[in-house]
Amino acid sequence: MKLRPSPAHWFEVVVPKGDADDAMEALARIGQVQFEWKGDQIDTARFGTLRRCIERYRALAAEHAELWPKPVFEKRCCLQPVEESARDALDRIEQWRSQAERRLERLQSLRRQRTDLLLWQPVLEALDGTGPDLAALAGAGPTLGAICIRLEPTQYVSLPQLLLRQELQVEGRRVLLGLAPCEALQDLCGSVSRSGGVCLALPDWFEPGPHACRVRLAERREALEQRIRVLENQLRGLAEEHQIDGATGVLERIDWFCRNAEHIRCDRDSCWITGWTSENDVGAMNRALQEVGVQGTLSLRPPPADAAIPSLTHTPVWLTPFEVFTRAIGVPARVPYGSSGARYFDRPNPSAFRARDAHACI
Repeated sequence: MKLRPSPAHWFEVVVPKGDADDAMEALARIGQVQFEWKGDQIDTARFGTLRRCIERYRALAAEHAELWPKPVFEKRCCLQPVEESARDALDRIEQWRSQAERRLERLQSLRRQRTDLLLWQPVLEALDGTGPDLAALAGAGPTLGAICIRLEPTQYVSLPQLLLRQELQVEGRRVLLGLAPCEALQDLCGSVSRSGGVCLALPDWFEPGPHACRVRLAERREALEQRIRVLENQLRGLAEEHQIDGATGVLERIDWFCRNAEHIRCDRDSCWITGWTSENDVGAMNRALQEVGVQGTLSLRPPPADAAIPSLTHTPVWLTPFEVFTRAIGVPARVPYGSSGARYFDRPNPSAFRARDAHACI
């Protein structure tokens, strides 16, 4: 049995500018299209505005997405013009950020404290039965301050201010315990930090003996974890109040649209969406547009004279299990044509998100 190439058909549809994002998404959901653009991009300012919104959204998401619910997608991306929808969605996230600011600062502080506690755990284990009394070191003041310095094996820092020091090997790293004049501690820790090391101040709650310190550390860590959980839950609740799930759903879809419609041809009122499809009957494609309320009728037309027609193959059922190998190798790219060239476009990833209903997931 031979694999026979299937013809690819050139499709065109003109839609109102406000429907362009929903039209592209509806066609991409079908999975039988490849968008390509002919002609010059006209509406450049529009994409600049949208990209600025997306850049700010990505910066906020990099910091806070762990505290947000997963994106939720409505049947249509935007009930307003796409620029207004992007701004409104971003405003919701900014309002959450503003109201959450103090709690976010407290959360960040608690997480830093937790990190320090985790760094002390292996040090206390290495000191079990040996080494200096950490409680005595911590109370050495007022002119001397105790410090713990952690360095990678290859790191070297000159530490003439460090007195009465003891060196340990902890998890393959060098750990130095000692005292230094209080006025020199800031400069000392600056040198360590610039060399890639870490300075830890000795906590004032240390007790005599490593075992007693480990017990106190476990108690403090549990108390910290509880406070962190309370703050995280408060911030997640605040995100639900601001409907961040819907806002991120809008911005994710607009981001997809911007990346895939970079060269779309639009005038003041309409956009011209073109590309290739393996569908012989455009009925399913037009139904997909109608389901999301897009005004426009898609039709198959002769391709542009300079277009390089893609070669498509239908895989027989008995060959389907072997597709994993061809996907791993990839397929040859086509030769670009014209001034803008041929481009392959991403499809939305439904596995990454949840949806409110069966029609919502892209």
